Amino acid sequence: MQQKNSASSRASLAWLFEQKSAFPTYIDLLAMAGIFLVAQLVVAAIGMFVVSLKGYTPLLLPSNVQGTFVAVVSFFSLTLTIAALILYRRMRGGERVKIFLGKGKFNLLLVAWSFLLMLALSVVMEPLYELLPLPKQNFGTGVGAFLAVVVFAPLFEEVICRGMVFGSLLKRHSIPVAILLSALFFGVLHVQMVSMLNAFLMGVVLAFVYHRTQTLWTPVLLHAMNNGSAYLMERLGLGEQTLSQLLEGYPVIYSLIYGFSLVVAVASIWGMVQALKPRSVATPTTLR
Repeated sequence: MQQKNSASSRASLAWLFEQKSAFPTYIDLLAMAGIFLVAQLVVAAIGMFVVSLKGYTPLLLPSNVQGTFVAVVSFFSLTLTIAALILYRRMRGGERVKIFLGKGKFNLLLVAWSFLLMLALSVVMEPLYELLPLPKQNFGTGVGAFLAVVVFAPLFEEVICRGMVFGSLLKRHSIPVAILLSALFFGVLHVQMVSMLNAFLMGVVLAFVYHRTQTLWTPVLLHAMNNGSAYLMERLGLGEQTLSQLLEGYPVIYSLIYGFSLVVAVASIWGMVQALKPRSVATPTTLR
């Protein structure tokens, strides 16, 4: 009886992880998301302990100190996450993934259309977001806050989500499935529901752009532009307000902006497709 139970347990584990060559399985994705979140918690806890030794109350830091705190925690937790994910992949027997850091096929027009699409989607999805608790984040102020939000997060998260996770998923899934799964992984990392939904849609765009341009710098730039605009709104005191709240009492104006955003979203998708089409080179005519 014990042998049967043991065999059953081994079969269950084999079903969860399948074979080593199958990395990453769905359980692997959950494990990697867990590694990311645990690294954030551990480094944040160490950081709070250090600032408490300096005489600060961890949850009531001055704005400029909060910015530095967030930057330091972001840098070390994301560095730790990358190291831990590499170790986990090796333990699971996963293949090494080539992360395209070169120039690739950088396409400025594609970047512009993709950024417009992300902005338009944030407005189009707003009625759904308003049904959920809006995320509350305190990045602080100063150079530290800017580095954490606009530099460290885009760079490290793109290495993790597009470079490592999407690259690994491509080895055993079709391109659309790999894009959706990596976007879902990216969304889960943001924990709060509104942020998760927004990050999922953003992740679809970023993975698509990364795959088509074959350079990580494209999604890094788009990610930085998105975070930069969110950081600017936060600094202007508009970070926790939706467009409908800002235009409360002006339903006609809101409806016009919402309708325009729908048009922009559709036009942006068309623009992205057009930007990816190979350009024909005119053949010079010979005069006789």
